[in-house]
Amino acid sequence: MAIKAEGRASVGRVPDLPPEMAPRLHFSIAEVRQLIALMNTTDLCEIVIERPDDGLRLVLRHTDPVAAPAISTATPLPATVPSPVMQPAQVPDEPAIEAITAPLVGTFHRALRAGQKPLVAVGDIVRAGQIVAGIESLHVMNEVEAGVTGAIIKILVQPGQMVEFGQPLMELEPKPEM
Repeated sequence: MAIKAEGRASVGRVPDLPPEMAPRLHFSIAEVRQLIALMNTTDLCEIVIERPDDGLRLVLRHTDPVAAPAISTATPLPATVPSPVMQPAQVPDEPAIEAITAPLVGTFHRALRAGQKPLVAVGDIVRAGQIVAGIESLHVMNEVEAGVTGAIIKILVQPGQMVEFGQPLMELEPKPEM
């Protein structure tokens, strides 16, 4: 079994994998979460586990390597550097934007069945809990609900596009409950 981990400047074997994970073909959810935790606590961008003999290939990667957590050092700023202070008049009055994110990995659909009109369009007002789209995963259509009441201002993905867990699908401007 080949295990490869890639970070910003490192490629090699991952020494912290539990030995009980190596000889098996299947991984439990807890073990996958353990690998994800390993990625989140290091500068690793990708972990690839391959078993060519069994046809197993597990790839875990950060969707945005730039956003991967970096190890920071607590270095105090020199006393001569003034810290910028933002005056209330300088803060622009931009409306808060909420994202409706993918609850799972799959194929994005704007309707729950083929041939139906889209569930929402830009400008529509939706209520918290309203179904706004569907994600097909393992040939099952899963509903995507709005988390807050508001107006749809942008649809970020195209119908038929593959989406990742947590990926923003739509943006909405929150409105007070009606």
